[in-house]
Amino acid sequence: MKPLVILLLGAVLCLTTGAHKAPSNVAELFVTAENLHIVRQPDKVDACVLRYIAPPKGGSMQEERYEETDFLVVPTDVVSALQTALLKETTYGWDSVKLCWPRYHTRLRFHRSGKIVAIDFCFSCDILLIKRDGEPISGEDFRDPVFIESMRKLFPEDPALKKVR
Repeated sequence: MKPLVILLLGAVLCLTTGAHKAPSNVAELFVTAENLHIVRQPDKVDACVLRYIAPPKGGSMQEERYEETDFLVVPTDVVSALQTALLKETTYGWDSVKLCWPRYHTRLRFHRSGKIVAIDFCFSCDILLIKRDGEPISGEDFRDPVFIESMRKLFPEDPALKKVR
């Protein structure tokens, strides 16, 4: 009980002190115009399932890792649906606050001129994490079912994706 109280208190303090300014629109979410351009006009888009690797016993949650499975090229029709959702303001819960620790399950990568914008999806929390060339840059709650629907099309045999609502 005590760790939960500390976690909740820390979350409230973080939210009330303004230590981190959350994005309030798509431009802020993707941080730079170049990142948006990579998503809008990629040379290639691919996706994979992520395998969760828990921290060692007694370790911190900051030690958790993910292993990428084989990437597959995303078909044009699926890319189009994903781009539309990613770039639409109403996709996101800008004012939502969730007290959860996301466990990302799939990764979508947009490639352009050797640069990569990757998006990791947690379908338990409906949270996505945006990375630029491997480094996290932003994240947000999402509301659009196109993300889970698209990943199910790409990975129809994945047991975890079958279980998600």
